[in-house]
Amino acid sequence: MGISPDTLRAMLRDFGGIPMSGEEFEKVAPVVEAFVAEFSRLGELDLSATYSALQLHAADGGFSHGR
Repeated sequence: MGISPDTLRAMLRDFGGIPMSGEEFEKVAPVVEAFVAEFSRLGELDLSATYSALQLHAADGGFSHGR
């Protein structure tokens, strides 16, 4: 999967990003491409035996009161 400088330019334009020169886009494109590739690998992780912090609750609620 390739992220072209034109794609990055369009993304920045559409999301209110900062203007960048063509040279800057050429430098940034491989970094963004590597990030996207690594991020997409997260979907392959087996987290079925991992507890989610969103599911853990304090029984007495005392943590917010400094007890």
